Amino acid sequence: MQAVAKSEHGFYLAKNTYTKDFADLDIALIDKDGNKAEDDSFETINYTFTLQKNNIKAQRANGEYTLYKLYEDNDIYCLPQEHYICQQYDWGVNRQLCENAINGAWSNKGKCYNTPQERCADNNENGATWQTRNDGYCGFYAVNGVKVGEFQKCISHAYCRNSTFTGEGAECTATNNDACRKSYFYQGAVCRTEGNNSGCSYSTFTTGATCYGNTEESCNGSTINAGSKCISDNTHSCEGVTVNDGGKCVIIGDAWVRHACQGTYTGTGCCEGERCPVSVPKCECPIDENTGKHLTSC
Repeated sequence: MQAVAKSEHGFYLAKNTYTKDFADLDIALIDKDGNKAEDDSFETINYTFTLQKNNIKAQRANGEYTLYKLYEDNDIYCLPQEHYICQQYDWGVNRQLCENAINGAWSNKGKCYNTPQERCADNNENGATWQTRNDGYCGFYAVNGVKVGEFQKCISHAYCRNSTFTGEGAECTATNNDACRKSYFYQGAVCRTEGNNSGCSYSTFTTGATCYGNTEESCNGSTINAGSKCISDNTHSCEGVTVNDGGKCVIIGDAWVRHACQGTYTGTGCCEGERCPVSVPKCECPIDENTGKHLTSC
């Protein structure tokens, strides 16, 4: 990477621009098949090297991290592979943002790392965990609007609002008020609350996703679509929900769950459990032929 940067400086002096073609450089770089590198990218056994506007990027083959060498200084930056901050800038790498990332503000392996050595250390973790902090965010470029995939988690102390969680093992854990609020959960994804009120509220759950209302007012105002559930075991949780055709609001446990699962039910959407509100359709009751809904009592 240092050799490429040096060659790029020579090219710039001659052409007043950097090149995105390895063939233009005055050094010979060989790919994993023994061929001379051409165009803007080539692969070795351990990395994929790519020329960008003002830097060279080396993506680790095992996906753990990505290195950046900026042409205008002597530093090489090491950042997490997934959702690293510099990926947001197709024009290249912003030095200050990368320095902030390396100094502990960002991580994708379960904690906020303190050094680039920690961040790039090899490990065998499956999936990834992102965390928010009370004074900022750790793991993504933005505090909200993040995307979390299979077997990845966001442990949110304040943020992860307006986010998307897709697939088995995708999870938002809300540890504070309004965390994970107004988010979307698909295909087995989960939103759960721990310790504080109103997490996971006003979110949408579809195709096997689940909202766990473990705290007061959690999951409130959410929309539960076919194959999905809102599970309440605390007072007021899953209150004001919209349970659409094929969805369920489930009340469990012996705790007092006043107002839980009250809301609007459409189609075969229903409430399951002994403490369901009197006026809502009950899953254990037959469907009324006239309305297409479960009866409220049986």
